[in-house]
Amino acid sequence: MAENNNPLTQKNTFSVGWQDVNAKGKLSMRAITQYLQESAWKHSRQLGFGYDFIRQQQSIWVMGKLEVKMEVYPAWEDNIIIETWHRGYEGLVASRDFNIYNADNQLIGAATSDWYVIGAENRRPKRLQFLDQFLESSSPIKSIDEEGLVIDPRKELPHLLDHRVMFSELDFHGHVNTSRYFEWVINACDPEVLFNRQIEKFGIRFLSECNLKEIIQISGQIESDEACFKGIRQHDGKVVFAATMRFEK
Repeated sequence: MAENNNPLTQKNTFSVGWQDVNAKGKLSMRAITQYLQESAWKHSRQLGFGYDFIRQQQSIWVMGKLEVKMEVYPAWEDNIIIETWHRGYEGLVASRDFNIYNADNQLIGAATSDWYVIGAENRRPKRLQFLDQFLESSSPIKSIDEEGLVIDPRKELPHLLDHRVMFSELDFHGHVNTSRYFEWVINACDPEVLFNRQIEKFGIRFLSECNLKEIIQISGQIESDEACFKGIRQHDGKVVFAATMRFEK
């Protein structure tokens, strides 16, 4: 993980609430994802290309990929600081990175993400040249200076469980909120593994939107140091997400 002293960043402080910790009393992956999303929205709005600006283009932001690396997991009532900056775009993909600090300003985690702008009606990705006006506020610094996880949606995995998308899982755009996918994967894991192993790195690719009442067939396999998962929409057999989890050795 890399420190970032770039002035083009924004920092937000979060207090870890009771609902944000898991059964081990540590900050959950679901909550980390929510904090990252909130930081991204706040910073993009400050820079001028947030929700309101994108809606004027008859479009919405959607996350395409997220990778999180944690060295230390905060506990209940800890304060953490999330620093975020955007790295501009290439083709259809805009990139945003994050550093996660504890209350003593020590770096305890990092994340990197890819985003798309899609049409609000046709849900198709748009070219991002209209964001050229914001490139001066970008930074090329990468928060995770190592090779990313292999996240392969083609890998054959044994079926673990089925999940029906519920209303409470939908976001403002009407599709499943990013953080909910992390819940699905965690719920598909063997609890003994989660109690005894610490997740060092978690990566997920979002391949298709999930909508209300759809049944998602979740498959996965846990090996010695790594676990792989994917979700398949039952009615059309399409892979909607793929994820990889690496455990601390």
